[in-house]
Amino acid sequence: MNFTMKFREDTHIFSIKKLLRERHGRMDDLKLCFNAFSEANEINDEMLTLLEYGLKGVQPEVKVDDEGHLVVSEDNIPTVQVYYDFKPPNSDDPILLHFK
Repeated sequence: MNFTMKFREDTHIFSIKKLLRERHGRMDDLKLCFNAFSEANEINDEMLTLLEYGLKGVQPEVKVDDEGHLVVSEDNIPTVQVYYDFKPPNSDDPILLHFK
């Protein structure tokens, strides 16, 4: 999936995983990695923040345009690619049907 989300550096990993679950539905064994999908990059501690994993944010630049309006420029904000993988929920569960 190709999509972009913005987070503050004090965002916990469990919050990111929760958003992914809301986007895709039920998931089993969700694996999350930054910059490359490899076992060495796998994020294991969901209680840590992005900053604690070494992802430091930058304050956006605020400028005043010719008309005196404040303009926020996010050109200097760092971008990190997040890779994730998951298994679909257990499909061996019986389907419960209710007939009338």
